[in-house]
Amino acid sequence: SLEKAEGKIEKLEISVISLKEDLFKSESKLAEIVSEKDTIAEQMRQLLDTKSENEATLEKANAQIEELSKEGEEARQIIEELNEVVTKVTSERDEVVTKKNETNEALEEANALIVELQNNLERLKSDMESTKEQLYTVSGEKNGV
Repeated sequence: SLEKAEGKIEKLEISVISLKEDLFKSESKLAEIVSEKDTIAEQMRQLLDTKSENEATLEKANAQIEELSKEGEEARQIIEELNEVVTKVTSERDEVVTKKNETNEALEEANALIVELQNNLERLKSDMESTKEQLYTVSGEKNGV
């Protein structure tokens, strides 16, 4: 019976040693898990920091987009105003060109009339000379020359 008890004690001692080894392994595994948990927690903190930074960057980007939209609208209005000015100036230029063309036509007509008047004047001078000569001739005949 003592031998049986010693055998049981020996088995129990082996079981205790095995349990201690299992406990050591479990403690090691637990330490690994705790270390991994700490690593994951640090990564989560970094991700939260990055998320906050990204949100701040996104807010800045949205503000810039809004500002650019306002500037774009202002630029569009300026372009519309410039287009109106260009249209007005083009219309005024067209009127000036039309008046210039009309003036040129009137000048051409006036020049043609001047040429015609000059030709008429030359004919009149020639006719007067001819008439003068005829008068001298007629006058000389009357005076007995």
